[in-house]
Amino acid sequence: WYDETEKAVEALNARDDIDFVLHGGDLSDFGLKKEFMWQRDILNRLRVPYVCLLGNHDCQGTGEAVFEKIFGPSDFAFTAADVRFVCLNTNAMEYDYSHPVPDFDFLEHEYGSFAPPARRTIFAMHVRPYDFQFNNNVAKVFEHYVVRFPQPLCCIFGQGAKDAPCQWLRLRFVRHGRGWTRALPHAPAASPESTWTWACLQLPLPQTKAPV
Repeated sequence: WYDETEKAVEALNARDDIDFVLHGGDLSDFGLKKEFMWQRDILNRLRVPYVCLLGNHDCQGTGEAVFEKIFGPSDFAFTAADVRFVCLNTNAMEYDYSHPVPDFDFLEHEYGSFAPPARRTIFAMHVRPYDFQFNNNVAKVFEHYVVRFPQPLCCIFGQGAKDAPCQWLRLRFVRHGRGWTRALPHAPAASPESTWTWACLQLPLPQTKAPV
């Protein structure tokens, strides 16, 4: 899907209403270093900052370690305008329950350190709760953590069986991809050229940038 990434980057660069790009994961097929590097080289052509989520395919072999060397931690957060984006590794099945996925210590830290200018929250992940790849033994605990955050707006995820928005617990889950239109507050429609792992978000960003 490298050609799709190239088309997506070209389409995104043609727009002037995007502040940053969130890639929903599965940058690779087999977790190989060369796959991540190919994707990195293409994504680096973007005219705006971008961040990447860890997908289940990215966990193959030593993929997670390579991903983190190139794109950064698999659990991370950043603030854009007044929205805190909490980005999570939820690919539990790839770890055979040997690691805390999702990482509740990370969520607890983010909750405890939540501070201005952030006042609202969006959660992003590759695999949503109640997908067979999520650790559904802790799905209700996950909800408990998520709904405690200030003004949770929605959750977005990269993998799913349908392109349409779906409901999960008390938060709206939105799959970013083809046909995705204005599902998030202040978000423009996704480009027809975008692949199923993309979300294009627009927020007012006074002196604020998402990390690359």
